[in-house]
Amino acid sequence: MKKLLIFLCLIPLFFGCEVYDQPSRPQLTGGKWIFNDYKIVIINSIGDVVPIENDTICINSFNMQTQINGDIIMKQYYGDTSPEKRFVKNRTTWEFDNSGYTLYCGENYNRMARLDVTFPKYMRREYTEMEISGLSGDKTNYTFFTDAIGVNYPRKLTLTSPNITTDLLLSEARRELAVTIRIVLIFTR
Repeated sequence: MKKLLIFLCLIPLFFGCEVYDQPSRPQLTGGKWIFNDYKIVIINSIGDVVPIENDTICINSFNMQTQINGDIIMKQYYGDTSPEKRFVKNRTTWEFDNSGYTLYCGENYNRMARLDVTFPKYMRREYTEMEISGLSGDKTNYTFFTDAIGVNYPRKLTLTSPNITTDLLLSEARRELAVTIRIVLIFTR
């Protein structure tokens, strides 16, 4: 009987406690995200670049160029940009469906575009990248983070665009690399 009691006391020692923890997908669902700020990060340029910020930004190159007093003004054309790549402060809204893999985006819920969202590193259990399939079939990869992961309800979503390169249009239809930037988009709810 004594041997049986000692054996029963040793059984728990054979089964150790191990914590198995996986990153959970951010809770992007549960309400609309409102775009309210952005920052332009200059990666490299051929000269001094001064971003002129206003209430609108697009995730595309600055293809409208005008020369004024020796300076070159580069602008983005909002009208030719897909809805998922254009943002107006306090008007652009994003909302993820309950699965987190469908995104509805637009301005003040008008003409909301339905887009597919994937998390490319899902198989490695990393949730730092988001890929949005656009209406034209192209895909935009963002690096993102929220102020709460897992069971917490995040209030802030920060996305960083891929590099955006703009060429300088020279005479005789020549081009020269002018600037490479990234845009950091900030959503809150």
